[in-house]
Amino acid sequence: MNIKSKLKSLIAVALLSGVSNIVAANTEENAKVTNSRAPEVSAADAKLAFWDMSYLDKAFIDTAPDKRKDDISVGKLDVDGDNKAMILQLAQEITDKKHGKYDSLLIASHGKLVFESYYLRGRVNLPHMQASATKAYTSLVVGRAMQLGYLTMADLDKPLVSFLKELDPTNFVGGVEKITLHKAMTMSSGLRFNEEQLKKFRKNPSEFKGLAQIQAFLELSAPITSESQSFEYQGADPQLVMQVLDAVVPGTAQDFIKNELLDKIGINVYNWRNDLSGLPVAGGRASMTSRDMIKLGSLVINKGQCMANNLFQQII
Repeated sequence: MNIKSKLKSLIAVALLSGVSNIVAANTEENAKVTNSRAPEVSAADAKLAFWDMSYLDKAFIDTAPDKRKDDISVGKLDVDGDNKAMILQLAQEITDKKHGKYDSLLIASHGKLVFESYYLRGRVNLPHMQASATKAYTSLVVGRAMQLGYLTMADLDKPLVSFLKELDPTNFVGGVEKITLHKAMTMSSGLRFNEEQLKKFRKNPSEFKGLAQIQAFLELSAPITSESQSFEYQGADPQLVMQVLDAVVPGTAQDFIKNELLDKIGINVYNWRNDLSGLPVAGGRASMTSRDMIKLGSLVINKGQCMANNLFQQII
């Protein structure tokens, strides 16, 4: 599907998983008649695991989203007829399962939410699992720590172990000093584990609480070399970053995430599961509502200014 130039400024921030069969289109014209609202999670469903959530009876599609108590400015999908038709066609195709399973599609343009749709398990007030998008949120938290002076740009290139002074280097593998915060954030720490070691991590979680997790990483890995410090998509690297964050900010990493990122932009309905270490999982397992994903996306696009408010300044 080709989107014309006027649509290039539109931001599709939340495109998740799940569809239904019947579209209830809340266009500007019929909104006045139906007064429909985005579907909300029921009290009964709120107690269920996400994957046990009941499906929507109808897909919900809105070209003039409702104003809610979440500080998000709303508007109307005001593009020319052809482009508006293409967006509605895409929503119908999602409903018809032509592109896989999706739970929501939201579009923001010029600082306003102008299109909102939910399918299958999608609910306006239900946090949705993020998987590896959580890595981006972890990076935002590091940026906030830098903004507040707990880290500097120069710290990105320091040995990561210099922040974790309680580690015991006695049994470290060779080359640990090559691992920097920057290397960990770009998934190129150089840590390498075999399948037997990975099974040990999974089967004995009680052994890896707190810094014991990092101690094990640095003892069990193959030696760190310039060759091994190539890109490797693995969970260990983001957890290195979360441990550094926990070490440098006041209080805990959990408190810092809540107080200095999410609270600041009005995100208060979310889940962020903990890792074996007891710290938040840096590489996955956060859950955010689709509207709150819009806030996080706008924070990045607008260089630190959220569409919900202007509390953040550009990170230097």
